[in-house]
Amino acid sequence: MAGGTYTGVFKPDYYGSLYIDASATQMADRPACATGTHLHLVEAESDAVFENKFATILAAWLADKPLTMVGNGTCTSEGDELISIVVPAS
Repeated sequence: MAGGTYTGVFKPDYYGSLYIDASATQMADRPACATGTHLHLVEAESDAVFENKFATILAAWLADKPLTMVGNGTCTSEGDELISIVVPAS
């Protein structure tokens, strides 16, 4: 199942785990379960892929550069979609 697509400048927030604030981004094709304005990465925080994606998100936020994130169609119990792809916006 395809997930939502989010494009814009994302703000990373850390409250015990990484929350990605997508409230100021363009959102499309969000799954019905995505009722929140935050996103989460699918990888565990100890995973090297998580660290690379987090570094990309943080660098883009600090430089005020847009990213495109694509979800996998599933959500947390809080209604935040899980993100599998993080790339610079074209």
